Amino acid sequence: WGIRLGYINSDQLQSVHKDDFDAMALTKQELQTMQEELQVIRAWSIAVRGLTTCLAITIILQFFKGFRANPRLQIVADAILQSLNNVAHFFLIFWTLFACFAIIAHVLFGNDIILFSSVLSSLEASMSTLMGEFEWYVQMAGKKSGYLNSGMPMVFVHLWFVVYICFALLVLFNMLLAMVLDSYGAAAQVLGKRADAPTIVTQTWRYIRRMQETRRFIPLRTLARDLLSLECHPGKVVTVTSLEAAFPQMKHEQARYLMRTLFQEDKRQKATQRVLEGQDQSLGGASQDFDPKEVASACLPAFNAATQPLLAELITKLSTLESKVEKLQSNGLMDAVAVDSLRTRFAKEMVTEIQGGHERG
Repeated sequence: WGIRLGYINSDQLQSVHKDDFDAMALTKQELQTMQEELQVIRAWSIAVRGLTTCLAITIILQFFKGFRANPRLQIVADAILQSLNNVAHFFLIFWTLFACFAIIAHVLFGNDIILFSSVLSSLEASMSTLMGEFEWYVQMAGKKSGYLNSGMPMVFVHLWFVVYICFALLVLFNMLLAMVLDSYGAAAQVLGKRADAPTIVTQTWRYIRRMQETRRFIPLRTLARDLLSLECHPGKVVTVTSLEAAFPQMKHEQARYLMRTLFQEDKRQKATQRVLEGQDQSLGGASQDFDPKEVASACLPAFNAATQPLLAELITKLSTLESKVEKLQSNGLMDAVAVDSLRTRFAKEMVTEIQGGHERG
C-alpha cells in the first residue's frame, strides 16, 4: 500500500488535479511517464489484492487450527481429510465424463447455440447447466419447430439434457455426497466413543471455571517451560511435595490443583483408549471428579519413598530414648510410671510430626 500511494502521489499524477492542467499541452515524454506510473500502480494493486486473498485464506486455515481444541469441531476437518482419497478418484472419473458430455454438446448443436460454439464455452455452459442455469434449454424447448437452424432434430437436445442431468447431477453428485457423509459418519462414530469430547458449551464453562480457580496461580506456560529444562524438577515422580520443592513460589492450592487435573485428564485418556481398542468400559465414561482410592493407589509409591527418611529418623530417636531410659532405670532415677509417661509423650510428639508432614505433602 505504501508503494502504491507513493506512485499515486507523484508529481506527474498529482498535476492532473490542478485547475490549470492541460492534457493537450503534455509532451510525449510526460505522457509516457504517466502511463508507466499508472501501470506500476495497477501491478501493485493486483499484488495487494493477491496478498489480501492469501491473508484471508491464512485466517481461514487458522480457524481450522483453532478447531483442534474441541473434538466436535475438528470432526468436520477429519471427515474431509478421510474422504480426500475417495474424492480424488471420484473427480478423476467425473471430469472425464463431464468433458465427454461437453464435447458431445459442442458437436451436436454448437452451430446453433452460441453457448456451445467452442469447446471452452461448451465446458463453461455445461458446468452452468449442472449448477441449475439452463435458460438456453428453456428457449430451445419453446421452439415450435422440431429442428434447429442447422437441421439438427430437437430430440438430440432433449436427450442430451435429460441424460446429462440424470447422470451427472443425480448420480455422480449424490455419490460424492455419500462419500463425504460416510467419512463424517465414521468420524462421528469414533467421536461418540471418546470420553474426552465435551461440547463447546461444556468446554467454555470449564474454561471460565478454570480461569476463576487459577486466577493467582503461576501461569502454566511458565511451569511447562521450567519443567522441560529438567533442572528444577529432576525427579521422575511428580507429587504435591515435589512441585512445591521445585517451585518455592507455588501455592499449596496450585500444587493440589495440578495433581487433581492431571489425574482427571489421565483418567479420560485411558477411558477413551480402552473404548477405541474395543475393550469394555465399566464406568461408562470418565467422570468429572477423581476417585480418592485411585489417587491414593497411584500416590502410594511416592508416599512410601517420601516417608522412608521420616521413619528412619523415628527409629533412631526411639533407639536413643530407650537407651537413655534404661540408664536412668538402672541408676534408680526413674520408676515404671515415669517411663510409661515419657514413652506416651514421645509417641504423641511423633504422631503430631507425622501428621504435619502428611499435611505438607
